[in-house]
Amino acid sequence: MSLWRDSADRLKLKGCLIKFLCQTQTWQQTLDVLPGQLVGLTGDLNGPRADKEWAAVPAPKPIQVKAK
Repeated sequence: MSLWRDSADRLKLKGCLIKFLCQTQTWQQTLDVLPGQLVGLTGDLNGPRADKEWAAVPAPKPIQVKAK
C-alpha cells in the first residue's frame, strides 16, 4: 500500500492485491462548513467547548521524579 500527497489538498492511496490488481483512490480535502458547525480546536475562539462535566474536572498533577 502507498500513500502520498499529489498536491496541497489531494491525497492518493494505492493498494495492490497482486502486482496487476491495483487500484488508486484520490481523496480531496474539502472546506465545507455547515451553518452552526464549529470549526477549530477544542477551546479555541471559534472551536468547540469541552463538556461541563469534563471542564469541571481539575487537570492531573504532574509526577515529580527525584534525581539521584
